[in-house]
Amino acid sequence: MTDLMSRFDAALGDIFSSPIVQLGIKAVGLYLVVLWLAAAVWAYRDMRNRSEMELVAYLAAALVVAFTPLFFPLAIVVYRIVRPPETLAEAWERRLSGSALEAQAEALQGCRTCGRRIDAEWLVCPGCGTKLHRLCAECGQLIELDWLLCAWCGHELERRPATPLEGPSPQPAPLGRPLAPVGIEVSTTSAAMSALPSTPGPGRGAERAASASGAGAR
Repeated sequence: MTDLMSRFDAALGDIFSSPIVQLGIKAVGLYLVVLWLAAAVWAYRDMRNRSEMELVAYLAAALVVAFTPLFFPLAIVVYRIVRPPETLAEAWERRLSGSALEAQAEALQGCRTCGRRIDAEWLVCPGCGTKLHRLCAECGQLIELDWLLCAWCGHELERRPATPLEGPSPQPAPLGRPLAPVGIEVSTTSAAMSALPSTPGPGRGAERAASASGAGAR
């Protein structure tokens, strides 16, 4: 058994002492070192794309370097777990898309009459028919109702009075004499009746004329 082990050790020694095997071992070691340093550079650049702080990128590279060429794959796994989930470009695109959605939501305004959601390029409200915009007679662009000049071609627009908000129109007052309190109307009527001269009726006037003619005959 001892002779067998000694022969095995001698064979391994002959293999590792071979110049070709020594060259292969050195090549593998050099490859691991290059891969280790490349992983550190990759961690630095990747963190620079994910964070605005340069110190954090240096810490990511130092993490890979600290794990040595033998254990740097474990450092890569740890780094991929703790790094930010999105890059700065992805975060900017996300904020840009959010701003675009907010702009679209703001473009959908509400009708000033019925409150229905309307688009900024509509001419009339489809719910109540309120006129929202008008077209320039010169260039055909969409313009506001209160503009005096077209912002696109400079054409002078027709002056239009501002349209007030629609609401319940007041009922017109009935024709005739103005209303007055009951007490004032009664007192005014009584005073007017008392000011009129008292005229005798037709029956009483005939009786008085007959009595006057009888007295003259006597």
